[in-house]
Amino acid sequence: MTGTTHAPGRIAPPAAIAAALDRAVALARRGPLHDPNPRVGCVLLAPDGTTLAEGHHGGAGTPHAEAAALAAAGPAAAGATAVVTLEPCSHHGRTPPCATALVEAGVAHVVYAVADPTRAGGGARTLTSAGCGSTTSRTPGPRTSSPTGRGRPGSGGPT
Repeated sequence: MTGTTHAPGRIAPPAAIAAALDRAVALARRGPLHDPNPRVGCVLLAPDGTTLAEGHHGGAGTPHAEAAALAAAGPAAAGATAVVTLEPCSHHGRTPPCATALVEAGVAHVVYAVADPTRAGGGARTLTSAGCGSTTSRTPGPRTSSPTGRGRPGSGGPT
């Protein structure tokens, strides 16, 4: 789902972000229910709110949702708004940190539903220090219910 080139720096409209968050939760549910990693979905939006690309985490050792969406978007990710169910990771394990990948791709802003309370968290600090804006969603509720049972979105478990 590649889009067209767009002007960097503008954040997608709030209605588009809300719809993208719902879509990201649906994408997260495609991930394995029983996995050491959380089920995460990501939607990349152009400044006008159109969807550029989507991704979800397919399980331990596979690309994270953000990396999958960035790969699908290619250069169109520059200037995009990333909408993610979980704060992008800043940890380098089997895969590189998502926060760094978002910055390197030129994403202008990241909206995430839930902060990552684990040692992999801290992506918001990485984004902010690199000049990429980040905010948590202001619409809590079913779309932020935990997929892993560890307070993370998309797991289906208790928050």
